[in-house]
Amino acid sequence: MYLYMENVADSNIRKLKVIEWLFFQKKTIVLLLAIILLYGCKVEVYQGLNEMQANAMLATLLKHGIVAEKQNTGKAGYTIRVDKSRLAESLELLRESGFPKEQYKSLGSIFSGEGMIASASEDQARLSYALSQELAGTFSRISGVLSARVHVALASGDQELEQRTPASAAIFLLHTPSSPVVNLVPKIRELTSMSVPELSPDKVSVVLVPVRESITIPTVASLSSIGGMFFSNGHATYVLLILAGITVLMMVALLYLNIIFWKHVWTAYSESKSNTDN
Repeated sequence: MYLYMENVADSNIRKLKVIEWLFFQKKTIVLLLAIILLYGCKVEVYQGLNEMQANAMLATLLKHGIVAEKQNTGKAGYTIRVDKSRLAESLELLRESGFPKEQYKSLGSIFSGEGMIASASEDQARLSYALSQELAGTFSRISGVLSARVHVALASGDQELEQRTPASAAIFLLHTPSSPVVNLVPKIRELTSMSVPELSPDKVSVVLVPVRESITIPTVASLSSIGGMFFSNGHATYVLLILAGITVLMMVALLYLNIIFWKHVWTAYSESKSNTDN
């Protein structure tokens, strides 16, 4: 009887130890997850970008001290990600820098075969839109141009009856203060007049609008955010290595303690079963 009571007591003690151990494991796993989250919680800023635009956005963010990364998501294009704590700054900076850039259509894509016969007026409207898109895409490639809009009106009416409306074009360019576009207005008029049939350079209107430089996010040395704290890139690397080392050590220690604990439980169980059989 005494031996039976002793075995019951030992069994209850083992159960308590198992419960305590499982509770300890749970707290350790929560701690490990917290450390892993410190490695950097990043969120998407923009997705579905082409590589050229993604590279330009990445360069702009890094130049202003915002650590960002570019991810290739396959057919969906590229994604730009930043630390969650700097999402608002990133969006504001990219907006001021004219991102994301407008995707302009080419002449070929607009006049691709659709299997239908269009009227003369429809063809003229499509040609006008196509020329506007082509010219806007060309002007957007000028250094410092953040946004380009071109509106082309083709010549219309009967020339023989002297009721013909001449062709005209209006160009709107949003640019940075340092852009050389301010010195290229005559060239822009010349290029536009040479691209649009019957368009005289004096019928081309060019409006230049400079934007202010970002005053909310100054250009600084590149920083990294870890757990809401900012470090220079050099120090951030050491911090991440230390955190990674601690995580690995804790995982190895937890595995080793698991092996020792369950081995001890199994030994105690085997001894208890042997005593009961005897």
